[in-house]
Amino acid sequence: MIKENFIAFLLRLFLIFFFLPIVLFSFTFSFEFEKSLRLALEKRELNEVMRLLAWKGFVAIFSIARSTE
Repeated sequence: MIKENFIAFLLRLFLIFFFLPIVLFSFTFSFEFEKSLRLALEKRELNEVMRLLAWKGFVAIFSIARSTE
């Protein structure tokens, strides 16, 4: 009985401290990435954004969205 409660406690602990933050981070990151991609496409044309994405990775999208050009 005590061992079963301890295993259930460890499972809940894992869900709270590891699984939920990863899921929440992935949702917030996807929303921020979508917003940054929209801003980048407003500032530059699609071919240039695709070239920068292939060259620098997804970090380029955030740098384009942050730039004031």
